[in-house]
Amino acid sequence: MNQIVLNHIFLLLFIFVSVRSKAQDSVLKEVCTLQVEDSLQYDYQPEFADDMKLICLHFLKWPEGYPSDRPLSAEVRFTIGADGDITDVVPDADLPEVKSEIERMFSSLPKALPAWQDGKAVASTCVLRLHMDKSEWDRYQRKETETDSLIRSGRVHVNPELPASPSDGLDVFQNYLSTLLPEKSSGKLLYSFVVKKDGRMSEITCVRNFTKDPELEKKVTKALTTMGEKFRWHPASAGFVFVDSKFSIPITLK
Repeated sequence: MNQIVLNHIFLLLFIFVSVRSKAQDSVLKEVCTLQVEDSLQYDYQPEFADDMKLICLHFLKWPEGYPSDRPLSAEVRFTIGADGDITDVVPDADLPEVKSEIERMFSSLPKALPAWQDGKAVASTCVLRLHMDKSEWDRYQRKETETDSLIRSGRVHVNPELPASPSDGLDVFQNYLSTLLPEKSSGKLLYSFVVKKDGRMSEITCVRNFTKDPELEKKVTKALTTMGEKFRWHPASAGFVFVDSKFSIPITLK
């Protein structure tokens, strides 16, 4: 094998090793994953009011004395109860100060949205894998401080509430609703209801009945009530906390 061919082989090997090393470094720097154990048994998975990475960046405090050039790593097993409370927190970390901070962070987290099974909220076990760089944590803290300053000065207005949405998507919600409505009906109705912070619908009210058919209105209201017992919503949220919110939806029958 001549020297030119050998040089090409060594160059390709170098490129492959370099790319793989960079990819592994990228993965190691950006780990914040939430896994639900026995997830297939639930109709709906447990959820938090915001992205788990943002939640960790917001609620986590960098442990005092912990080296800034060393990533903060931990694997945390915990339970989300049927009431949304987070309990049984067991952190696995290599240093006691990291374990202590993880325990403190979890004690300060707001309620989560519990898993659902057969229309009922149930407890579930989750595992959080965290691997965070100090530089990333610092960037988030600076950005949050700057945003708070702009809001207080009145230079920036931020809508404090992220709207509610069906956990399965609005199309799935409307398609299933259509299967519960009378086939030989036409017209339009406008409904409003409250999406509670536990993901359930309440105060279902027909705001406008353009069909002028009271019997049809009763059937639609019954169908929405049935939907409320089966389908879970992702509630509105404000400041990493789920809140009650009002939702309006037009019902069109063809």
